[in-house]
Amino acid sequence: MRIRPAETGDIPALARIQVRACRRAYGASLAGDAAVDEQRQRAEDWRKVLDDPECGILVFSTGNSVLGVTAYGPPRSQTPPDVDSELWALYVEPDRWRAGIGRALWVVAANRMTDGGAKSTGAWVVLGNIRARFFYEAVGFTLVPGALREMNRAAGENCEIFYQFELVAEHAPAY
Repeated sequence: MRIRPAETGDIPALARIQVRACRRAYGASLAGDAAVDEQRQRAEDWRKVLDDPECGILVFSTGNSVLGVTAYGPPRSQTPPDVDSELWALYVEPDRWRAGIGRALWVVAANRMTDGGAKSTGAWVVLGNIRARFFYEAVGFTLVPGALREMNRAAGENCEIFYQFELVAEHAPAY
């Protein structure tokens, strides 16, 4: 197993992992053409992120299989002003949840952000995603009071909350 930068050939796996993780987390399921269309859209989204020179994408792989992915970069809209980087995404193959893959990806991403000069980072988390909230709190993120944004999603949850992490080189998270 290893963590490495994502490559173009990883895009179908990134889309698959994102769709499967979201479906498992939120209990929604799509069948047939709808599932294929969603995976196709996520693949296009990942392609755009991979082409963004300000963004980093890391994958956790074992053999020829990608089991997790994280993306990070500059803060996006509505991110609190004292945050200078953002963890854009963190997805793990649902059958591998609680196996340390998310933590390993987070640690490497945090160190890359620190190496790039970032002093703090954060992540928007769906309010009802208790598993994700527990993860971020367990690795040291703190909830930013009042940092809330509405989402435009058809299924279920419609708001996200913001978690922040102070990146200090001598206190970088360890894997």
